[in-house]
Amino acid sequence: TTQQICECAGGILRPNEPFQYIVDSAKEGPGHGKQSERTGMVKAWMKYGSTPSPQHDFNNLDYQMAQEYLSSELMSEFQYP
Repeated sequence: TTQQICECAGGILRPNEPFQYIVDSAKEGPGHGKQSERTGMVKAWMKYGSTPSPQHDFNNLDYQMAQEYLSSELMSEFQYP
């Protein structure tokens, strides 16, 4: 997946260097809050990796509007529930 995204954006993975995951938060410096509160790779997986239901944090009206107005084909293409 990383290689496909990289190539789609016009990049090239370095063939002689292994891919390096950024496990901690990729953001650094004083403008990004406390380091202990930043989201790294594992926290992001836990937070965004799966949702308890298709409605997730939407209220009923927002969820109904999304079902009515968003393209079901596009949502399916991006693998949204």
